[in-house]
Amino acid sequence: MCAAESGEKTAGTQADRDVDEKAASSGRTLAPGAHVGAVHPDGPALVELFARVDPWGLVESGAPRDEYTSEVCDLLDHPHPDAHDVLAVFSRWGATTGKAPAPVRFGTFPGISREDAHRIADGIAQVRAARRAPDAS
Repeated sequence: MCAAESGEKTAGTQADRDVDEKAASSGRTLAPGAHVGAVHPDGPALVELFARVDPWGLVESGAPRDEYTSEVCDLLDHPHPDAHDVLAVFSRWGATTGKAPAPVRFGTFPGISREDAHRIADGIAQVRAARRAPDAS
C-alpha cells in the first residue's frame, strides 16, 4: 500500500519509517520512489516519469522528485490509463476541497494540460512494456 493511499502527500507510514531506518543504518539513502518501489515494481520508474513531466511545476520549484507519489499510487493498479484517467487523478489530488470539481478540463487547475496527460499515459505504457519485455541479453 502506498502511503499516498491514506491521503498523505509524503511518506509517513510505519513501513516507510522502517525502510528509511534500514537504509540509514546501512549508510544508504533512498532514491526517489523507493517507498513506491517496495510495493510495485514500476513505482520508481513512474515516480521519475512524473517528476520529468512535472505537470504542476512543483519539482522545478524545488519540491522533491517524489512529489507526485500520490498520483503514481492512484495509477499503479489501473490496467491501461489514458490521458483522461491521468487528468482525473491529478484533478482529485489537486482539488482543495478533497474532491475534484466538475467538470474537470485539460489545462485548468487542478487539471493538467492535455499534452502532459498524454506524456504521462504514454510513459506509463512504456514503463510497463519495458518490464514485460524479455531480457535481450
